[in-house]
Amino acid sequence: MTIAVGIAFVVLVYVFLGYPLLLRAVVLCRGARRVERDNSTPALSLVISAYNEAAVIRAKLDNVLELDYPREQLEVVVISDASSDGTDEIVTGFASRGVRLERRPTRKGKTAGLNWTVPRLRGTIVVFSDANTLYARDALRQIVRGFADPMVGCITGETQYLEGQSAADAGERTYWGYEGRIKRLETEVGSTVGGDGALYAIRRALWRALPETAINDFLNPLQIVEAGWRAIYAPEARGFEETAGDVTTEWRRRVRIVSRSWRAVWQAKGVLNPFRVGFFTVSIVSHKILRWLSGLFVGICGAAVLQVVLANEALVVAGLVLAGAAGLAALVSARWRRRLALPLYAVVIQAASLVGVTKGIFGIVSGTWTTAPRLVVGESDVQSGR
Repeated sequence: MTIAVGIAFVVLVYVFLGYPLLLRAVVLCRGARRVERDNSTPALSLVISAYNEAAVIRAKLDNVLELDYPREQLEVVVISDASSDGTDEIVTGFASRGVRLERRPTRKGKTAGLNWTVPRLRGTIVVFSDANTLYARDALRQIVRGFADPMVGCITGETQYLEGQSAADAGERTYWGYEGRIKRLETEVGSTVGGDGALYAIRRALWRALPETAINDFLNPLQIVEAGWRAIYAPEARGFEETAGDVTTEWRRRVRIVSRSWRAVWQAKGVLNPFRVGFFTVSIVSHKILRWLSGLFVGICGAAVLQVVLANEALVVAGLVLAGAAGLAALVSARWRRRLALPLYAVVIQAASLVGVTKGIFGIVSGTWTTAPRLVVGESDVQSGR
């Protein structure tokens, strides 16, 4: 038991602290890899995947059509996954402004819609977007700049989450801030792991049809790196959206994402071969696989701590007092709710990740998704990032 706890503790320290330090050490030793950039505006196709997004799709399209990108170089396509709430009618109303609706007659999920649509796009670059994400005015110009580098095949922008008051809100913003720092370091080393379905771009020629249950913004970038291209992070290309809003919604989302991502790794097995992709194998194991399994390691350490506590009556009493005090503080103080938000969020995502891995191992995955209740992000929020 002692050996298992020791291993679990070391792995946890490595995953959340050691891996970022390792990335920094690599950059310090061999320097950051350059990314060539220019200000060209290649033909670009912006693809918005939507299922029952009537609450937000009008604001999304208004936002897209006001972006600073040459209109003659921009193709805007909305893929409706058999929406039934009026989404299609709203999108059709933008046809005179150059927006094209691609409606799927039966609901098969986001990836099936992309398989059907991407090969028929006219842009040399494809940007993938969600209906509830609004972009900063220069987002498209910023995300295509890195394609001046002939080795770059995929670029992921930065989604910034707006202010909210729940534990999931505060925890999610903190988590994604941490993720952003790791993506910057991974890009300086070589390639970042995965994309962001709210804002990522690829060279259209690199698209390959995916299994319909696959998570496109994870498997697609893995395939691109596996084929010898770089996947980089461009934090200057910014999108804005609301957080999940509550712990239950975040739990469901995390389970779904991890279950499909776990399978994606084995669908692009070449990324696990360091002789093929170099340091990227370290990144995929450290950033994703070990982190998805961290709930298991936390459980091992927690069981050992609990065993020690239960063996000492004084520690049991002290633990109950501390738990009660923390609960009372959270009830009466917004400041303490925010302080406790991150550990609560961490527990949720670690447990949900472990459930997701289990589902992925047994193939319990789905390509369809359910739209969560949406709040419309205001234009002033986009400009200020609030």
